[in-house]
Amino acid sequence: MEFLRYCLAGVFDTALEFALLYFLAIYLEIWYQAAALFSYLVGMIVNFILSKSFSFRNTSKEVRKQLTMFFVIGGIGLAWNQFLLFVFHEHMGLDLMLSKAITLGLLVLWHYFMHRNITFGWYQ
Repeated sequence: MEFLRYCLAGVFDTALEFALLYFLAIYLEIWYQAAALFSYLVGMIVNFILSKSFSFRNTSKEVRKQLTMFFVIGGIGLAWNQFLLFVFHEHMGLDLMLSKAITLGLLVLWHYFMHRNITFGWYQ
């Protein structure tokens, strides 16, 4: 059930991230790497709030430590996000949004297990 809640929160977070990426990169024609960075960071903040309150139902008062760990894990995820987008979009020539979808699929399980076991596991 927890993973299902995580996925539901992720659908909301992902829709927001995709919408921001599309708006910034396609509509406003901002460089896709900058647009992806900004949309990822906004999505990460929303994901922390939803993960703590809804997905993992964590009541720990160690919010500062959790947020720090969330951003460390998210930073690693961001590096992978940017790298994989570059590989799929620039080198393989895939559509930007398809590249983002593939990247997301590769990173979702890694993020879940890291946040479940570290961010919200260490600080109960």
